Amino acid sequence: MIVDLKNTFLFGEPIEIKEYTIPPKKINLNRGNLRIKEIKAKVSIHSANEDIILDNLVNLSFSTVCDRCTKEITKTLNFPLSRRIKISKQIEFLDDEIILSNHNLDINALIESDILSKFPDIILCKENCKGICPKCYKNLNEHSCKCNKKIIDPRLKILENLL
Repeated sequence: MIVDLKNTFLFGEPIEIKEYTIPPKKINLNRGNLRIKEIKAKVSIHSANEDIILDNLVNLSFSTVCDRCTKEITKTLNFPLSRRIKISKQIEFLDDEIILSNHNLDINALIESDILSKFPDIILCKENCKGICPKCYKNLNEHSCKCNKKIIDPRLKILENLL
């Protein structure tokens, strides 16, 4: 979605996009098992003194597997962001500032950039996920096992005799 900001820059007219659904497409997050279900956004653009402020709330729903126990999970993440918008000859997306070459802002590109920068590196089914036993491969959240949890690096095994 391209938004024309000319009236906001010239006359201070605000722009409100209450509920905006972005079609899920392949966003490369280097996670082969990630399936994006829905991307929704609320966008507010208004002038403040000589700046244009963009407030954006992205709601991302996706399914993947837990990074510790490999259980299939569905998660929702919310990304609130606020940025200043300026006009220049060169287009740039900085951390808190967007510099445009004209009055048109591509909301989809901005949201995709936000998703890429804010997406977590590790996704867990729950905060205290116990993972999988490295010996019997049982999901420790669902079953307990009697395996010896003490794992010694084979290169240091000879030092065990000293204890």
